[in-house]
Amino acid sequence: MAFIKNHLNPWMKYIRVLLLLIFCFGFIILAGEIFFVVTNSNRPDFYPEGESQNMNSGLYSSYVHQENTDHRKIKAKCALMIDFDLDKDPDLYYGWDISRYFINSGGTYRENLNYETVSVAGAYGLVAGDIDNNGYPDIIKWRYNIAGIHEMMLNRGGHYFDSYQYIDSGEFEDMHSNGLLDYDLDGDLDIVSVSAWGENQFHLLKNIGLDENGVPQFVIEFEFGSDDTSSSRCLAIVDYDNDGDQDVFVVRKWSENWLMRNETITGVGESIQYNPDLLSPFINVASEINLTDSDISENGSQGYGASWGDFDNDEDFDLYLVNWDLNRLFINNNGQFENIAIEEGVESDTLGNGVTWGDFDNDGINDIWTTNMRNPDDLFTSTPGGITNDYSAQFLSSGQDAITTDYDLDGWLDVFVPGLNMGSTNTPEGPKFVSLLYNNQTRDEFYTDNHWVKIILEGSNNYGEQASPTTKSNKSAIGARVKVIAGGNTFMREIIAGKGHGSMDDLTLHFGVGNVPIIDEIVIKWPSFNNDLTALKTSVYENISVDTLITIVEDFGMVGYKGDCNLDNQVNILDLTLFVSIILDEIEVDDYEFWHMNMDYNNQLNIVDIVRLVTFILNM
Repeated sequence: MAFIKNHLNPWMKYIRVLLLLIFCFGFIILAGEIFFVVTNSNRPDFYPEGESQNMNSGLYSSYVHQENTDHRKIKAKCALMIDFDLDKDPDLYYGWDISRYFINSGGTYRENLNYETVSVAGAYGLVAGDIDNNGYPDIIKWRYNIAGIHEMMLNRGGHYFDSYQYIDSGEFEDMHSNGLLDYDLDGDLDIVSVSAWGENQFHLLKNIGLDENGVPQFVIEFEFGSDDTSSSRCLAIVDYDNDGDQDVFVVRKWSENWLMRNETITGVGESIQYNPDLLSPFINVASEINLTDSDISENGSQGYGASWGDFDNDEDFDLYLVNWDLNRLFINNNGQFENIAIEEGVESDTLGNGVTWGDFDNDGINDIWTTNMRNPDDLFTSTPGGITNDYSAQFLSSGQDAITTDYDLDGWLDVFVPGLNMGSTNTPEGPKFVSLLYNNQTRDEFYTDNHWVKIILEGSNNYGEQASPTTKSNKSAIGARVKVIAGGNTFMREIIAGKGHGSMDDLTLHFGVGNVPIIDEIVIKWPSFNNDLTALKTSVYENISVDTLITIVEDFGMVGYKGDCNLDNQVNILDLTLFVSIILDEIEVDDYEFWHMNMDYNNQLNIVDIVRLVTFILNM
């Protein structure tokens, strides 16, 4: 036996090495695979054959069938998945001829049927952010089916919204998409809108502060247009030139796209200059940086959606443009753009409507999801062998957009696709669906050690304290730039309110970081200035655990859950009991404890905070 063992041992080594290589190769392949399950279709109840689906999301059934009347209730032109109640999971608001509001409870949705608390009027151009800086994200939309009213829904907490008209209904009545940004860095959010028709199709509405009732007031500050017969459909916001203020790409049809560069800040890094009171705060630079895309057809641009993401992890933003033709991937080379869609195999060839970026397999590389009219969506996945769409959704819908969020808080990005009924002509054979919620089950289906981190940012500004330039960011920290450094790699995101086909992604930033044990650094550049007004404010945090959700408050640091008075990372009756005792016994608390107890952000603890805490607990 010793003789045999000695002679077989080298061969055993080779075999082991070969098996190890095969395993590693298999792991590399699997690491690029992505698996989604639709969680709002009871199709087997009506048609048992075909791919199995379920209804565990709590939403209405999306399966289009004459006996399934619920599918009409999930029709949507646009949607938001935002944490409206500050419990760190995203709630859902969507609209078309009517709007619906769903509350997220542990990864399962339940509809808010108290219609007096949330507007159910139909919607175009949904966007969310804390417009009045009271700590709770608000909603902007165009109520297209009710005299074209421009509606601002101010969030008062407890899933209660007060509705106001923020601009006359006669203004830009063909509005198609909205966005929020602090264009002048004065600490509150302004509105940008695009109109489908008319001479002026880009509109900037400046937030001039709160009236005596605490309602934000807006004035038209700037408009831009052309004298052709083209149409502006959508917008996509980001700081493309890395100067610290957000810019706006305007997606247009039958002419040239626009890139409206924000002139509030000029220069980069430590050499920036703040430019107040500009007559033209935005200028169109699309032609000089190669983003017009007017040569895609003989009629000009065919754009219907766009979104920004860092495709190559080089710390600047690239643009994916969806057309009713071939799509474009414009890579950012120091502020000049080049279309690389052909080389990367991401052109598609359908009636594209919406797009979103997301690291769906948490490997540290952004993937791209596009929605396609009358065809399955495309999921362009980055793998070690290049881009593939082998894991694209196979469900037929009239998807209007795609939204990334982690609705079940498992650390893996899910996707909501708002959709309408598919037309009866020129449609492929197969079962049809409207709005779909896809649950990401990649971790459970495939072996992977990839990790993630999620980041919620909160600015310091309260109740419209305006300054130009500001030293306190808007409460939603819209415009903040975040870099996560892990394993020698740098991953970048920005908080953006406005992209695609009239929707937006979650305000919570999600980073896949691959197989690393710890986050080395998180670097945040806030949309505010340091105290001497020489540069934008920067925060740095080191040695952060992977697979965690963290909340960071400007000028304060990491915090837990609002309402967690005893700091045990839960919100329940024990917190309420402690809160009452602190109020009755007049016990002093430190700044960290105060943030968790101050439910209405008014810098004092009183009965209002207790009422909001009770409401919060009851709605969980």
